[in-house]
Amino acid sequence: MKQKILIQVAPLLLAIVVGASSAHAQSITQGARAPRLSSSAWLTDRPTLKGKALLVEFFHSTNQECRERIDKLNQIAALYKESLNVVVVAREPQEQIAEMMLHEYQHFYVAIDEAGTIFKSFDVRYVPYSVLTNHRGVILWTGNSALLDQSTIDKFITTK
Repeated sequence: MKQKILIQVAPLLLAIVVGASSAHAQSITQGARAPRLSSSAWLTDRPTLKGKALLVEFFHSTNQECRERIDKLNQIAALYKESLNVVVVAREPQEQIAEMMLHEYQHFYVAIDEAGTIFKSFDVRYVPYSVLTNHRGVILWTGNSALLDQSTIDKFITTK
């Protein structure tokens, strides 16, 4: 009897798990609307998101690739300052990254996400990870930050 119930329930559970997983993954795929940046703490001013594209860079201060990317983020933010906001999201205590980020950032915004709310809403599984949206919040590109270079951004964003 237990085997019969398990056999009948297993496909239903699989469908629920796969369906939920697929629905969550679809929320951060190209062409979908990006989740909101709901950080309660900012090391910088909050960006004005209306009218500009957005590059969200997920970051951790102990990750060497993330740290090496800071100069590139400053360059991207400066180059596209009229059409793109760059936001670095860190999932660590403010005190842990404040000194480092406040000395190294020049043109981008820094959000603190200790609870991991933004990381979860964007389904971030590794860092560095980037999400590029247009000015309407539609996702244009997601993936490993090392693969996001100026030529890729140029395909989606035009400088003014």
